[in-house]
Amino acid sequence: ESGNTDINIECSSLQETLTTIVHSIELKAEPKNLTIRTLYDARLPEMILTDARRLQQILYNLLGNAIKFSKTNGTVEVDVKLH
Repeated sequence: ESGNTDINIECSSLQETLTTIVHSIELKAEPKNLTIRTLYDARLPEMILTDARRLQQILYNLLGNAIKFSKTNGTVEVDVKLH
């Protein structure tokens, strides 16, 4: 049916997902001479239950927008914390 979105919840590594996205988007940061820095809270669980594809999409969009709206020669910082 139109408008329905399937969600596929599975065990996934948040840190691995974030690392993969950062590596894939670094090319977008190069023309603006931006550094992408990730800070990952050690208290976070190694695996989480999530829709990995959707999480990748969200992280890619967030980082893409951060790069797009950052000034040249800057740093985009991704800080993943447990609250």
